[in-house]
Amino acid sequence: MREELETYREAVRRDPEDGPARLRLALALLDQGGPDAESSEELLAELREAVRLCPDNPLAHTMLGVVLRGKGLREEAVSAWEQAARLAPEDPVVHAFLGDALCEAGRYADAVPHWRQAVRACPENAEYRDNLVIALARDIETTAGDAAERRARAQERLAAEPDAPEMHAVLGWLLSQERQLTEAIHHWREAIRLGGRHRRHP
Repeated sequence: MREELETYREAVRRDPEDGPARLRLALALLDQGGPDAESSEELLAELREAVRLCPDNPLAHTMLGVVLRGKGLREEAVSAWEQAARLAPEDPVVHAFLGDALCEAGRYADAVPHWRQAVRACPENAEYRDNLVIALARDIETTAGDAAERRARAQERLAAEPDAPEMHAVLGWLLSQERQLTEAIHHWREAIRLGGRHRRHP
């Protein structure tokens, strides 16, 4: 691996404007460095150059976002992933990165469309489905007042999307918080029937 890494470095030295070579070097640095690679200044520099030289490469933007987030630069990471999502709108991983970062920032309403897209692209992924439910539930919790208002908000969304399993899961969870277990179980069963298993407690 070290010889391979030096080969990539030499390619970059020969042609500093070779964007694909810079991306290959960055990926090799990431592979060799393990968990500590994301803190590498060389890695970040190569990814920034790869993005500059290959602005239409979604992988370059995606990996730049990963490294930026590893350095605690969440807003920059979100910008990188947003560009990756524009370039590769069907890639569930990019949308999952965005959904996760936006939830972490408390931007649940912004996260929901990205988790929806991740679920659409990869419906068998239970983690994506669970995170969509969590984002929906947290969005309702943070924008509604008391329990009755939260339930009403969820019911309004469910009325607009009666076949959305995630909304049945959210409503089931809200009803369970009010000890309305019979109704909660009904909605959890509907969530399972319509789209697979969902976490009962966001």
